[in-house]
Amino acid sequence: MDLNFKRYGMQLSWQQAQGLIHNYNQSTIQLKVTVNNVAMTLSGLSFPRSEVEAILNQSTDVERVFFALGQHDGSEPGVEAGSTIIMLGMKKVNNQDYLMVNSSDKIFEYCAPCPSVCPTNVNLPQI
Repeated sequence: MDLNFKRYGMQLSWQQAQGLIHNYNQSTIQLKVTVNNVAMTLSGLSFPRSEVEAILNQSTDVERVFFALGQHDGSEPGVEAGSTIIMLGMKKVNNQDYLMVNSSDKIFEYCAPCPSVCPTNVNLPQI
């Protein structure tokens, strides 16, 4: 995957965001999610506000929210095999980025995938 770090952290207009979404949907590299036993292109992910705030508010040291990719293998009862996103805080220690992974740090795994939970005011292509 080629990342454009020149735009890192820049605010986008909705028109610019739509262009990036369109490019993703036309790309040969797309993340897939299974909804009702049908593989579909993952259009986005959402976390509850309370979980994002819990990450940000756990310490004044939190400078960023980090999203790590994960995979369920299907061996856990009641958990379907498939990809997931893990959300946790990042902080600076001696001018280095560190993930906050102590037992007292807040880490969330659940996110709602779109095309399962999607916004209704915009049309996000689902293949």
